[in-house]
Amino acid sequence: MIAGKRDGDKKQAQRLIDLHGVYIDGRGKQQSGDKPVMCAGRAAEDYCTDILVNDATPADAYSDAVNYMHGFHGGSWRDAAADKREIDHKLNPRYTAKGTVPKKDADHCELELVCRNALDGLREAMAGANRITGQKELVGKFDDVELRYLGYADYQEGGVELKTKWDRRADSDKHQPTACLLRSPSIT
Repeated sequence: MIAGKRDGDKKQAQRLIDLHGVYIDGRGKQQSGDKPVMCAGRAAEDYCTDILVNDATPADAYSDAVNYMHGFHGGSWRDAAADKREIDHKLNPRYTAKGTVPKKDADHCELELVCRNALDGLREAMAGANRITGQKELVGKFDDVELRYLGYADYQEGGVELKTKWDRRADSDKHQPTACLLRSPSIT
């Protein structure tokens, strides 16, 4: 309707798009109902994919991850100020290189530490692999279910899944480093 390809109420269609925060992200994929933590998880995965699969330098991959975070767009129902604080928390130095919260002289941000630890964990999980593959779309059908399913395998055609954890207190002054800042990420 908005693009003029169908008849209908353009204002109502735009209201629904705004409500759900539909947007095209920095990788050209449509996102909807997004949250800063989901955006950060995709940024960390893209960072790892750029290095492991696309042979990007860590500096270029990290720059792309930061730019990806800046492209976040939440739904109109979300608290935009809280979302901005959460993204700022992930991008501004608040931690030491070990992931601890210092009293002063913080020189690492949460996104940087999670990206680094995710990359280390993926390298460990895929050690010895002759070829590393990135995200793959999985489409299929279950018996006795009419709707088809759509999913995405992170690495090695579903053999390695990346899960990230983030500081849940990003919207307060009491930051506590999460497990992913202190050791390897959860990989299943």
